Amino acid sequence: MSEETTESVIFVRMYISENGDFLALDLGGTNFRVLLCRMRDGHCESTSRNYNVPNKKLHGPASDVCLSQLNRIHLFVSCIGWARKVSLLLLQ
Repeated sequence: MSEETTESVIFVRMYISENGDFLALDLGGTNFRVLLCRMRDGHCESTSRNYNVPNKKLHGPASDVCLSQLNRIHLFVSCIGWARKVSLLLLQ
């Protein structure tokens, strides 16, 4: 039995005036990537971390996968110094 995967891409037109810091999530089949994209005057710099999703989590309950991904996001935002900023946003 084979499983089909569908790629999804969201196209957003960015303007030169777009500035800010954004988190992006890339949910692959066996990997999970978290990126910090810093947009400044039409240029983008990104920092990313790749995390492996253990096979037992992929075949277990969906809540285990979600909790694992949330833990990875927390680890990433802690590394870049955003832990307090993100925690405050989640409380709103």
